[in-house]
Amino acid sequence: MPFYKLLEIFIRTSNSKFSCRKGSSYIHGGFKYRGGNSASGWPCHAIEHALSAFYDITHGEGLAIIIPRWMKHILSDRTLDRFVKYGINVFGIDASLDKWEIAEKAIEETYRFFESIGIPMHLRKVGIDESRVSEMAHHIAVNEGLDQAYVPLTEEATEKIIRESL
Repeated sequence: MPFYKLLEIFIRTSNSKFSCRKGSSYIHGGFKYRGGNSASGWPCHAIEHALSAFYDITHGEGLAIIIPRWMKHILSDRTLDRFVKYGINVFGIDASLDKWEIAEKAIEETYRFFESIGIPMHLRKVGIDESRVSEMAHHIAVNEGLDQAYVPLTEEATEKIIRESL
């Protein structure tokens, strides 16, 4: 189902529980989140929890800013097929394109979608600067177990993702 169809579901349904489940399953695009962050394929939550603990930012806004940068960071031969599946199933990207092109377009479309609904796509625009980035990355590395994620994230990798989101 293309993403614009998902938006129609969100807009038209009065059942918010259904909307949240449906949206969650599509936006995760094959990256499983098992609750908590240890051994999670979805470590963006851990990164965002630090953002909203250190600064006044909503969870959804923080996730929207972090997710495309995290996607770029983990895109590799190992993760390529998941991004291809996500791009085709969520955004309706042409399956006959080169896999890398599909994956990169999927990441771009994710960014564009969040931007299109009014999310400021840089942390600086929501009052977050570089002054506490290292501290947040350290907090995440010590407390969130992202070294066990689908694509493990070190403290340095987490810091890089946050800095790229500024």
